Amino acid sequence: MIEIEPGSMWIGNASDARNPRSLFDCEIAAVMDLAWDEPAAQLPREIIYCRFPLVDGDGNSTEILTLAVRTLVELYSCGIRTLVACSAGMSRSPAVLAAALSVIRNEDADAVLGKIGQRRSLEVSPPLWEQLIAILPAVHRPSQ
Repeated sequence: MIEIEPGSMWIGNASDARNPRSLFDCEIAAVMDLAWDEPAAQLPREIIYCRFPLVDGDGNSTEILTLAVRTLVELYSCGIRTLVACSAGMSRSPAVLAAALSVIRNEDADAVLGKIGQRRSLEVSPPLWEQLIAILPAVHRPSQ
């Protein structure tokens, strides 16, 4: 797991999302699981578990992508420490987190993804990234 937004947001892989000890050690309260190709995690009941099964490429539902980004924005806005995970933690999780952080920070999504790429190796699927960029105008930051 790599902490991307201090005290708030982490990126990880499928193994990280299924390791309660690590989650508790980092005081993570929610897991957003984006891996279509992994079984659902079986986590302790005190951990919030959001599953948005996304493919690592083209063909994701616009509604599901929008809901995933909105949910991550809301978790951040509520101060809930969250792990965003996919199979390897190199495409879906950094892409969705970058999209959400671009809304939260009101920054360019490509710039946010670039900053994440300075912290960890990325292999973001171009079709997935294009889909996320396309839905960003529909995602709004909650009013304070």
